[in-house]
This record gives sequence, C-alpha cells and structure tokens, in this order.
Amino acid sequence: MYVDGYNFYYGLLSGTPYKWLNLKSLLQALLREHEPEAELIGVKFFTSDVLTNLARHGQDSQRAQQIYHRALQTQGVALIKGFHSLSPSLMPMRDPAQPKNYDCEVAVWKLEEKQTDVNLALNVYADAVHNRCEQVLICSNDTDLEPALKLVYETLNTRIGVIFPRRAEKNSRPPSAGLQLYAH
Repeated sequence: MYVDGYNFYYGLLSGTPYKWLNLKSLLQALLREHEPEAELIGVKFFTSDVLTNLARHGQDSQRAQQIYHRALQTQGVALIKGFHSLSPSLMPMRDPAQPKNYDCEVAVWKLEEKQTDVNLALNVYADAVHNRCEQVLICSNDTDLEPALKLVYETLNTRIGVIFPRRAEKNSRPPSAGLQLYAH
C-alpha cells in the first residue's frame, strides 16, 4: 500500500480530531473488507517535513508530525520523504465578481511539496516491475499519479486498487476520474 501523506491528511484528517489514527490498522481493515484473501506485505507513506515558519502551530506542528512519523515506523510503515519548496511568486488577485486579471497581480509565498508524488509513482512502478507484489493499493486522489498507474495498468500484470482519501461532504473534491480509469 502506498499512501500520499499530504493528500491523506488534507483529504480526510485536517480539521478533525482524528489525526492520531492507526494508519496500518485502518488499511488492513479496508483490505480485509474488499479483498479478504489478500495479504498486506508493506505500507509506504510518502510525505514532507512541516516547515515550522509556515505551520499554524510552529514548532508544535513539527513535533507532532515527528512523533506521528515515529509511530508509523514502529508499525513497520516505510517513511519516504520529499521536501517543501517556498518561493516568492506573483499571482492574479482573485475577485469572484471579475474574470482573471493578470494586470492585477499580488505578491505571495508559493509553497509546493516536491518529490513525494514522483517517489510514490516510482515505488509503485518499481515494485510492480520487479514482481514484489501481485497488487498495489494507492491511497491518494492526486491526478499527478495517473501516468504511472496507466503505465502499470497497460504494461504489467499487477492489479491496481485506489482508495480516495476524501470526506463525503458536499464540497469535497470528487474522486479522480483518471485514477479510477486505471484501477481494477
């Protein structure tokens, strides 16, 4: 199982009291429910460290994340990290009553998570191409993973499952149609 940590957190956990859930137990329960005969042989969690100067709770956010990551590792979850990039940028000012106006730009800090999606995609492909598993299960709703899933789907004999970490609320982002297309 391959978990997009950022997507998982912001799709399901942010703003809830459930941040300390037992991820491995949750994934095992989902697997047993849908594939009772399947055996979970590994969980890989893809994430980036919190930038304390941007985190709402500063050092406390970083400490909480580090504690959670250590808890995941004690359960045998592999932690694979990317990093955050912070750069000044200009963006068009948003006015819901007006169309985009690139003549009215504002200076913003652009925060991007780097390498986590690529790390996830490469791990899925490497595990599939080297026959380390018969099935991969991806927990993400990130459309950046579509090309990797398409490649595995079309060229390898590996089953693909997708779990969309999203709330069932009205304004929740819908499941990615592209990820659904390449899931068995």
